[in-house]
Amino acid sequence: MIERRYSLLFRLTVHLLKYFLLAVCGFTITCLLSETMGAIHAVQMIVQMMGPWLLRSAVVIICFMGMAIILESIRQ
Repeated sequence: MIERRYSLLFRLTVHLLKYFLLAVCGFTITCLLSETMGAIHAVQMIVQMMGPWLLRSAVVIICFMGMAIILESIRQ
């Protein structure tokens, strides 16, 4: 059986995406729990501060994934 090895960029991007999605899930759970406990103003402030950073991080990870896919396609 032939073992297929992906490039370092692809593996790094997959790990970044995995941990980013875990962080977003944790952030979402934290916001939901905080809202149910009555800290809605704190949640709104945190979302306003973290929202742009989460969006920028998502765009960077998507760009890395696109570059990795293109490089994997060229490599074959």
